[in-house]
Formats: sequence, C-alpha cells, structure tokens
Amino acid sequence: MADNSSAFSNALMQPGGEDFLRELTELFMLTASWKLISLSVLTQSLMSVAMSGRLERG
Repeated sequence: MADNSSAFSNALMQPGGEDFLRELTELFMLTASWKLISLSVLTQSLMSVAMSGRLERG
C-alpha cells in the first residue's frame, strides 16, 4: 500500500504538480459542498412529507 505523504510529495515534484493538487482539492471541496446541499434538500423534503402526513391524520 502506498504512503500518501510520499505520493503527494512525488506529485508536487512533477511539472504542474502544485496546480494538479490545487485543482484536485477544489474538486473535493465542490463535491463536498454539493453533497451537503443535496443532504439539506433531502432532509427538508423528508420533513415536509412527515409534516403533511401528520396534518392529514390530524
């Protein structure tokens, strides 16, 4: 199994390595943001469904 620290060090030593790691970091951050947004929307939808069921049963 590869050591992550040496893999990143090797990537930084390559031409354009810093740009690659910066873009990779931005991609991870964007992905995490979209997952949080999706989770928030899903939670709100589930709460709406639960509340509408409670109102109908009354």
